[in-house]
Amino acid sequence: MKSLQDKDIRYLDHKRVTYRSRTESTLARLLSFLDNQFEYDVVIPGLTNGKPVTIDFKTKDKYIEVVDSETDLQKFRTIKQKNPDLN
Repeated sequence: MKSLQDKDIRYLDHKRVTYRSRTESTLARLLSFLDNQFEYDVVIPGLTNGKPVTIDFKTKDKYIEVVDSETDLQKFRTIKQKNPDLN
């Protein structure tokens, strides 16, 4: 018998976009409800050590990183340290 873990669960919205966590799904629904256009899983090239970084959401002029784990927190801190002007 295989156990189900959080990393195995994905969330779908009405546009059939798959989100990695319930928090990301909820945030996407909130942004849609507020009629804010957004992109999901936005890649920003060369932000950390010349490697591209994926940020969870990009609205018109802001970036949103959902911090669900220690890894996300580390990524967030690295992004803020390397590029403090990134909103």
